[in-house]
Amino acid sequence: MLFVNYLVYSFLCTAVASARMVASTEVPLKGCFYWKLVFDYDNSDNAGTITQTYRHRTIERFSQSTFSERATEATRKESGSVKVGSEYRVVSASVEYGFEGSWQVNDMLSTTTRSQTDLNREIVSEFEREYRIGPHSKLSLYQLYFDGPGITYGCDVYRTTKEPREEVMIHVRMKEIEFVSGITVVYGNSQFEKPDDSVKEIHGGNADINAGYGGSYVYLVPTWTTTSENACTGFDVIIQPNSNPDYPDLARGAGGDWRYLRPIKDRHNFNKVVEIGLIRKPRGAGPAGLGDVSVKGFNAVSGDLNKDRGGDWLHVAFKTVPTHDL
Repeated sequence: MLFVNYLVYSFLCTAVASARMVASTEVPLKGCFYWKLVFDYDNSDNAGTITQTYRHRTIERFSQSTFSERATEATRKESGSVKVGSEYRVVSASVEYGFEGSWQVNDMLSTTTRSQTDLNREIVSEFEREYRIGPHSKLSLYQLYFDGPGITYGCDVYRTTKEPREEVMIHVRMKEIEFVSGITVVYGNSQFEKPDDSVKEIHGGNADINAGYGGSYVYLVPTWTTTSENACTGFDVIIQPNSNPDYPDLARGAGGDWRYLRPIKDRHNFNKVVEIGLIRKPRGAGPAGLGDVSVKGFNAVSGDLNKDRGGDWLHVAFKTVPTHDL
């Protein structure tokens, strides 16, 4: 029996590792730097020097959805090997150096492209500056701005003369999104047979589904796909008094009801599962909710795998991301 379990475990690890090898590519998007008039004072008719206070208003707008959609479109056009149904995410983005505001724009892109939650953001900054305008003179002040797909960014760079508009390429590194396509249940006779790629308890707790009930050691191993139409959208917990040959029993050898985890693949639901974990809580602490899993980046939680058999609460926590309507 031990030898058989080892064979199953080895095969699963190889399959999962292979599925997690995803392609990445770099695509260009168009952006531009331009100078915007923000202050203009005419002191031509005055023989004296004046001091003028001006309140600057700098705007930073970033739409992650717009930027990602344009980058995804460019990726599909650039690569002839893109598979139908594949989805992509932005890994990084940067503009070419050599422009006056490049480093500020790259700092902004580094922050916003790493974020997986701020789908749309707008930051308005205001501050005051004093300017001295000499007798019989004028002062015009221009601020450097950057525009790109879903981006408007005011740099902290000013000039008294307007410079020509400059086109610039945004270099975007894209990677195929891995979706959870299903769950494989792995049985063992000891904790040492736990697969390396099995689903982890999000706080480092015991990931054996059968822990505390006897029977087999039971672990969940996710399978992966880069095609959104094959991705899971959620998971149903099924508990019944009779067996179902279509699903492996999560309570194998423990007695009592049969327990199953059924992946849901709703093609009308464009929120697909990209991460999965387990959350275990003491029975007296109450069931897990979104507040328990959101701190680890998850945004959904299943029913209780241990319902009606006492012991810990045990739920599947998972994260979904919106995909394009293909």
